[in-house]
Amino acid sequence: MSSLIRAATLKNYFEVAQQLGLNPQPLLRTAGLSRTMLSDPERRIPASAAVKLLEDSARQTGCETFGLRMAESRQMSDFGVVSLLLIHQPTLRDALMTTMKYRHLLNELLAIHVEDRGRTVVIREEFVPGPGPTSRQAIELAMGALYRLCGFLLGPHWKPHSVHFTHGPPENLLVHRRVFRCATEFNRDFNGIVCDAADLTYRNPSA
Repeated sequence: MSSLIRAATLKNYFEVAQQLGLNPQPLLRTAGLSRTMLSDPERRIPASAAVKLLEDSARQTGCETFGLRMAESRQMSDFGVVSLLLIHQPTLRDALMTTMKYRHLLNELLAIHVEDRGRTVVIREEFVPGPGPTSRQAIELAMGALYRLCGFLLGPHWKPHSVHFTHGPPENLLVHRRVFRCATEFNRDFNGIVCDAADLTYRNPSA
């Protein structure tokens, strides 16, 4: 049985499809999804269907950054009811711990780990092991959403050192540079963000 995720995970899908001149209806049908299913952000949909839709859409449009483009417009409210908790956490570390605690309400396929390395910290984000190959589009969508979450909480103070991906680089890095605004490294041994340790203890102005 496939794991279920919130339909909100695919928010902005139709906007990106339209920008790229894609008719999503056949792909939705093939993935076993519909516009009605995606209209309710709290509806649970099969994770495998969402991944298939992302990969098929990227392949048909020839756009390697389809998932990342979807993350580009993410808002704090897209995290659902958990966003009410996140926005009032004292620090970024507290917010990350909260996402781990309520992972089942956000996306049970994603696991976040915080690794302290002296003056720097690695915020890893990986898919829980499952059948099938890793989805480039799903990883970049998740990483883009995580990056924006940190930015919502820290504002202009959020200036990470780098973002890492296990997959290779796209032909054009324009979208990655626009979304992350820091060094982006590919073919690494983890998916995650490297930042100053002090960023995780910086006081959240909204707390």
